[in-house]
Order: sequence, then C-alpha cells, then structure tokens
Amino acid sequence: MINEFHESPAVMSTLTFLTHMERKRLERFRDEDLPRGRGVLLFGAGMAVAAGLPSGAELANRLNQEFGLDLPANLTLPEVCDRAAIFLPVKAFRSGILAIIDDEAVPLPVTYQLAARMNFAEYLTTNVDRLLEWSLRDARKLYTLVISDEDLSFIDQGARQRVPLTKVHGSLDHPHTLAFTTLEMDSLPDKRSRLFDHLRETAARKSMLIMGFALNDPDLLGVFRAVEQAGGGDHILVDCGRSPEERERLRQLGCLLVDPGPGQFERYAEILGYLSNMDPSRLAAIAGRRPRRANPFPGLAPYPYRAPRFTGREEKTVELAAGLPATPPVTVFFGESGCGKSSFFNAGVTPYLEQQGAYLPVLIRPPALPPLEAGLAREALSLADATVTLPLAVEQIIARAENRGIFLIIDQFEQVFHPPFFRGNYSAPRLKKILDRVFRC
Repeated sequence: MINEFHESPAVMSTLTFLTHMERKRLERFRDEDLPRGRGVLLFGAGMAVAAGLPSGAELANRLNQEFGLDLPANLTLPEVCDRAAIFLPVKAFRSGILAIIDDEAVPLPVTYQLAARMNFAEYLTTNVDRLLEWSLRDARKLYTLVISDEDLSFIDQGARQRVPLTKVHGSLDHPHTLAFTTLEMDSLPDKRSRLFDHLRETAARKSMLIMGFALNDPDLLGVFRAVEQAGGGDHILVDCGRSPEERERLRQLGCLLVDPGPGQFERYAEILGYLSNMDPSRLAAIAGRRPRRANPFPGLAPYPYRAPRFTGREEKTVELAAGLPATPPVTVFFGESGCGKSSFFNAGVTPYLEQQGAYLPVLIRPPALPPLEAGLAREALSLADATVTLPLAVEQIIARAENRGIFLIIDQFEQVFHPPFFRGNYSAPRLKKILDRVFRC
C-alpha cells in the first residue's frame, strides 16, 4: 500500500530518475523486506563524505599542513593513510587522523536521520564516524554496537529489542578497534573472523540497501563474493562508481543497480524518504533538525588517546614530563583501581610528550594471548605480524625515536602477576629482557 507521502506529486517528481523496475523493487523492499526483518542498510565512505567528513584529497591536504608531508591529492582514503603511516610515528599518525575525522561539529544529515527512523534489521557500515550512533540515539532507537567477535554474543537472533549496528572498521569511541591503513584492513578478517562470517551470512541471506560505495571498493567486492558463493542475492546498490564489468557481474547475480546520475548524494535522501513510509510534514521536520549530540557526561567510557575532554591533570602532566631526565629507568606509577591512571597516560602524558618532541612515548598493554613480542609490535607499532621478533620490534621503536628518548609505558602491569602471564609469555625474565634491550640502546 502506497501512502500519501509516496503519492505526493512533489515527492514523485523527485524520483523521476528511477525506472519502473527500480521503483517496483524499492517498493518491494519497503513493503516486504523491511516489515519481515530482512532489510539491512550498508553505508559506505561516500555517505560520510557527503555528510561533511573529509574526502581523500581533504585528508591529504590536512595532513600535509599539520605534519609537513607531501601527499598527492588524487589518493583514496586508505591510500592517504598508507602513505602517512610511512612517514609518521604510529601514535602521531593515529592521533592526527582522529583529530581530522572527528565528527563533533558535523550536522546530522537527513540521510542518516531518515535511516535511523526506518525498521532495518541491521545497520552495517565501514565508516568509523559516529553519525549513525548519534542518529539512532536521536531517533530514540536502542542499538547494540558490534565491532568485535565478542560483541556478536550479545545479539539474540531470536527476539531482540536492540538493533545491531555493525562497524567493520571500528568506531571513534573505541580507538583501539580502528583500521585505517590497507594492512590493518587486510588483517581484520583474521582478527575478527566471526564478525566477517556474520557479514557473509547477512549478504547471502538478507536483502541489503547499499549506499555510498564505488563498485571497485574492496569492502564491497567482499560482499559480492559472498553473494556469488551463495548463488545470487537480492540487493539494491545505489551506485556511485563507473565500472561496466562489475555492473554486469552484479546484474547477473540478481542485484539491482540504481544510477542516480548528477547530484547522487541528494538522491540518497530522496530514496530513503521514499522507503521511509513517512508523512510529508514529519519528513520536513526531520530535514530541518539540527539535534545536539555532544554529551559532556560520557559516563564510564574510557578516555581515547588525545581525548580533548581530558582536563584537570595538566599540572601533573607537566611535572611528570619535566622530571623524566632525572627519573630512574624503571618507575612504578600506582594508585587505586579506577582513579584514572590509564587515562592520565593515554590522554594526558602521551600526547603532551609527542607535542614537546623530546620523547617517543610507547604505550603497551599485556594482551590476553599473544607473546610479548607480538603484543609490543601490535600495540606500539600497529604491526599485525604475530611472528615478529623482539629484536625487530625494539629496533623499529628505536628507529622511530630517532634522536628522542624512549618512554615505555606498560599499562595494566599488574596483570603480569596473574595467570597465565607470570608463568609464560610475560614472565619477569622476559620483561627484564625487553627493558634491558630498550635501555641498553
């Protein structure tokens, strides 16, 4: 049943770029897939760029200005991150990226607000911004954030009250989950195997509305491979790429490609409005909203690296940094559980030392399973190779330090004295070995 919104001449006139077949498929998605819990939304980078977040060219320009790099403007977002990661220390690179893509000041676009008010069975995105989270909160919709294999256990596939929001490349609210470079993205299927199995199953069994991707996007190609292995799919792709070969391949798999033509990002809102089954007056009210999203009370969420809200420890930060030259090689920083030790080093000391330039801060935390060498390589160097040797990890840290001192921070050090650490990979002799090697160099 098409309601008055869809029969409105004003709305119908904005959908003249759709063919009869495309309109019928969208109606089936609206009237059958969504009510039956089969409709899934997949947002790509094109949606974030249209919302006001930086494109590849804009990100390269900002990094060039801030760090004196010479990145060309014709790179994609992952390519910009690949180049920047070569020239910048890991912490400086990640903090620079996080500062640039921070979405606090970006108004919620109507596309996100519309999507949040629709009855999708799941929201999927490769974007790391928080626009979908904020839109869902503004729509008063309960959701479960899925960014790791462990998060999947919280999803009750039978009768759930929260809609899953799956963020393939991590979330700004959880910086340790973020994947920026091609190396980091390529390692995700191994690190989050259950999550990627879930994505493949979703692509094979449900109907997805896909927006903001180019047809040659590696993430999208992974979805296509899952659809192909399942023998076909029933997905709608609002295309923002121009690849005749991939277009034909998708058609053969049973997918519908909608080519919005010029002004494609404005067309996204029109298509979502058409699917939303929403009264015209309510649609207009949503389009004019600028909801406030900044929350001065983040609750018990941990401070991310270089968090702008971390205040009140400036004097102690300066005092600790000024005393480093006279500090013993090994110093224990202790306090009651929950008093803010990790936040002090993550969001206070580490960015301050990098800004001053005299020390390279290297912050690691004993991981649950990998050996110390792999934990050091992963946390301090963002290397995914679990076979990296201790000498190689230390040599790369020293190379990145150049003429600076090295400030090694081992967070949650007390875990070393609990099983399975103290008898195995994190035994006292092994910790002494790494400390001796760092300070000897």
